[in-house]
Amino acid sequence: DIATTASAGAAASAIDETQLNRAVAAVARVAEGYGIRFPREFALLIKQVLYFDRYTSLLAPGLDVLNDERLSMNRPPPPSDGGVS
Repeated sequence: DIATTASAGAAASAIDETQLNRAVAAVARVAEGYGIRFPREFALLIKQVLYFDRYTSLLAPGLDVLNDERLSMNRPPPPSDGGVS
């Protein structure tokens, strides 16, 4: 049933999100120890990535965004003509 699957996916995402939040907090502590301060916009960007990841997990559980064939960064560059005009 769809509700059960979504609920199980949400639970798994919550665990991963908790771990990710801890990792981000650890990075922030280490950075602070070295005198590095991240801009507020960086934190907002991280939050948006987390939201994107959560919704992708729920809506397309089998999707591997970084290895998706439809992304141009995953395609080999077109063959070069050797610079001949």
